[in-house]
Amino acid sequence: QHCPGIPLSVSRSPMVLYGNHASVSDPYGSYRAAKEVWHEQGDVSRALCALHAMDYACWSDLPDGVPGLCQEVYSSDDFVEQMLNENRLNGIQKYERLKRGKV
Repeated sequence: QHCPGIPLSVSRSPMVLYGNHASVSDPYGSYRAAKEVWHEQGDVSRALCALHAMDYACWSDLPDGVPGLCQEVYSSDDFVEQMLNENRLNGIQKYERLKRGKV
């Protein structure tokens, strides 16, 4: 199965889930800290949105469930331009590897 929001060139195979890991109990308070910082709705919150962009790309009922701040981030000119630049860069790198016969 393929996620329709992510190009096939990025999503080559389905992710296999192996269960929970030891950090699920949040022994270092990372989850709590992320929740606290999220409530500030500042630069760190916006960075968290960027980190979750690929997760939201697979959602079928967009934009439902995507936080408003993240919707702002994803629709900003800066974010879109960065994504386009990354895509162009990946295309150039792939082309260079093909030219050298290293696929």
